[in-house]
Amino acid sequence: MRINNIFHNTNSIIPTLLIETGVTLGRTHQANKTRGKAAASERFVEQGASALVWLYGIQLLKKAGDSLSKAFGIENLNFDIGKDALRNPVKNNKISAKQIGFKAGNIIVSTFIATYFIGFILPKINYKISSKIKEQNKEDDTKLNNFVNFTDFEKKTKSNNISFGSLIDLSSNLAYSLENDATKRLLITDIGVVGGRYKNARSKKEKIENLFRDIASIYFYLFCSKHIVKAMSSITKNADIHPKALEDTANVLKEKASGLNYKDFIKKALGSKESRNAAENLSNRMFKDKEIMPLEEFINIYPYHQHKAFEMSKLQPVFDCKFFLSKMQAYDVLNDGLTSNPEFLNKVMYDVTGGKSNDKYRFVSKKYLENIRKSVDKFVEQVANYAKKHNQTVTKELIEKVQKQNTIKNFAFNSTGLIISTFALGILIPKLQYYIGSKLKTKEENDEQK
Repeated sequence: MRINNIFHNTNSIIPTLLIETGVTLGRTHQANKTRGKAAASERFVEQGASALVWLYGIQLLKKAGDSLSKAFGIENLNFDIGKDALRNPVKNNKISAKQIGFKAGNIIVSTFIATYFIGFILPKINYKISSKIKEQNKEDDTKLNNFVNFTDFEKKTKSNNISFGSLIDLSSNLAYSLENDATKRLLITDIGVVGGRYKNARSKKEKIENLFRDIASIYFYLFCSKHIVKAMSSITKNADIHPKALEDTANVLKEKASGLNYKDFIKKALGSKESRNAAENLSNRMFKDKEIMPLEEFINIYPYHQHKAFEMSKLQPVFDCKFFLSKMQAYDVLNDGLTSNPEFLNKVMYDVTGGKSNDKYRFVSKKYLENIRKSVDKFVEQVANYAKKHNQTVTKELIEKVQKQNTIKNFAFNSTGLIISTFALGILIPKLQYYIGSKLKTKEENDEQK
């Protein structure tokens, strides 16, 4: 199922878009059911417009900003500004401070504009729309006149002086996350939105309602589905593996490790137990106090593995004119399993990242790639466990069967996460929000009577 690709793409907004559609309908229905047409209109406009800006606003604003780069004498913005121990496109390609500053500044400003619109401008527009609806229906309009004072807000904002020079130094990783990681981008935007909606609320009761709704929603928008998938994968021992990594792994297993019993299959695919233990102990010792090691240093210790080590070091672009190995890569050099083969791993990483893993202008985090590497071994173990449980030889047909089961389960787990998140966001949280509002209203009325 190619649809599983969207669940494993860190920059994919489709899962969130699916949730937003259900949430907009759910919250609009709950508002209409509980507080009438005006409240329903507010929820629909707020949720729908927020979703559009939330999901697409930053990217569109960034593209608009990028189009102005030539006016500042900047020709090339086609590079990533993230970095870690193994990758640093800016340093490797001698990107100028002017290019970095423009790109990082554009991303951060785009994020601020989108957040400001959702948190501070949209509520004002929304309240006016709601006011007109109430006037048409001859409803009480008295609660709609307490708008935020933007002059005061601007004065408060201007009092904070920010050095753009220091911003360049401190914002590279932030800007990379905003541009390439949908979860972090939406999380950072949400923090500003929570503050804006709290500031713009028309009463103390509404402030508390909005605060509860928005903070509770962050978890279900961005993390709930992932936690559900992780938990269900752990319970069922189903590898949470990217579809392209799954396909590459299944193909190499069918070609080179089929026709074996489960013990010999594990030995062939993952390496013998002795090889794995030795590789782990040696790599732990070498990387006790470091994240990466120069290839030359590794070869001086293990000259016998020179060729494999060199091929493994090419899984990432040359870093600062040198070749390096990570701890996990050193383990794979010293191990003898199929999944430790650098040619196989290079294909997996290339396919999963769309070629970014080898592109000197792109940044893919070491942690992300290591998680892909671990998922490959998890699938091998899943195949072996199935063969052991059913007392079967690991044939090509068995590998294909487990591959299909894995795909179906991953789709089911991710879909379950989306459904639960949508239910919580569209039905459960609004019900709790209005329950809190009714309790606060009752308290206010009791206090007035006293």
